[in-house]
Amino acid sequence: MALMTLTRREWVAVVNELDAAGYDNVPPGLSERIRTVLASTPAAWPDQACMVELTDQVAVELVHAIVGRCNEQPTGPGFVWQEESSIAEAERIIRNHQDQRLSD
Repeated sequence: MALMTLTRREWVAVVNELDAAGYDNVPPGLSERIRTVLASTPAAWPDQACMVELTDQVAVELVHAIVGRCNEQPTGPGFVWQEESSIAEAERIIRNHQDQRLSD
């Protein structure tokens, strides 16, 4: 399981896309969990960070793909893992550079 944090506005876009597109691979209960979080967050707070528990990797990748399309970012199978790998590599480079500066 994973907790995913998006703004209320992004979760609205995700649930609207799930409803409109008729995806075949939507994990059971995903739309309901999103709607529950949206119901507990006032619509007047569109930029409020909201967390939704995603039950499996299919849900994580599906939500990432929808958010990416809404934000016009590249998406596709494995994109989430590539993004996480790129971030980890960047962090490693920064740490190595900081370590070198401290030892000089």
